[in-house]
Amino acid sequence: MTAMAVAALAVALLTAFMQSATYVLTRFFYARGGTPAQLAYLNFMLMGAVSCAALWPAGVAGVRWSAELAGWLALEAATFLAGQVCWLAALAKAPGSRLATLYNLKIIFVGVLYSVCFAAPFNRWMVAGLLLAAAAAMLMNKFSRSGNGGARGGGSAWLLLAGAIAFLSWADIGAAGMLKCLGRPGDLRAVILTVCLGNAAAAALAAPLWKLGRPRRELVAPALPYIAVCLVSIATYFFCISVLDPAFSAVLASTRGLFSLALGMVLAKLGFTALEPRLSRRQWLWCGVAAMLMIAAIVIYACGKF
Repeated sequence: MTAMAVAALAVALLTAFMQSATYVLTRFFYARGGTPAQLAYLNFMLMGAVSCAALWPAGVAGVRWSAELAGWLALEAATFLAGQVCWLAALAKAPGSRLATLYNLKIIFVGVLYSVCFAAPFNRWMVAGLLLAAAAAMLMNKFSRSGNGGARGGGSAWLLLAGAIAFLSWADIGAAGMLKCLGRPGDLRAVILTVCLGNAAAAALAAPLWKLGRPRRELVAPALPYIAVCLVSIATYFFCISVLDPAFSAVLASTRGLFSLALGMVLAKLGFTALEPRLSRRQWLWCGVAAMLMIAAIVIYACGKF
């Protein structure tokens, strides 16, 4: 395993932590009276503005455009926009720690899409790692829910989650395609350009939807922490995709479920049970078992890849 790959592993864990933090930050935004549509619109517009400002310093003038690059960009921007809207709407209906565990089923979708779109070979170790990671996610979801329900919010939460998984899986594939067109693995310039071009294009697609979001000026400040963490986590995640691959990056990012449960426990102990309900000792025991399985899945996939 190269030093670059080791760095990508560490960055992936940081990405997972930041992604779990965004779940909590969305709940605080909603507690201020904001809606998923407003947060999505502010997110895309502000990230798009920052990305547009960074395009020239990042060297966009030197990009060699092609039909392939334009196609990957269109795929990444459109599916990222749709996926984020679905995800933020789902977070408004259920705690992030519950959704994050099932969201890890994205691992399977990304693995299949990566294999098909890039003709990427998967050996038995890599397949076993993907399946074990998905099984760990299911186990964690089963024992991380409160009361008799899983993700609160009824059927709508499940449908929104399914949409987020499907769209964001395709967004990962689009980002991988852009990274391959723009530079070699681990090329920071290619990563920054992929982030900036994708965000700028997504903002252009979202701009006409102002009437659906109708963001209020007083909601900008509560949205800024989420937007800042989201932007940085996208950049670090794309770095992982560049160095490793979309499937392994998804497996590593699946540890967000562990971070989300830990944050949920902290919030519950602090009394914020409206954001994250408490879990029993038995539930935490089984979540620990699921965590062990998730770690084993990462090790197994890494053994197959390296």
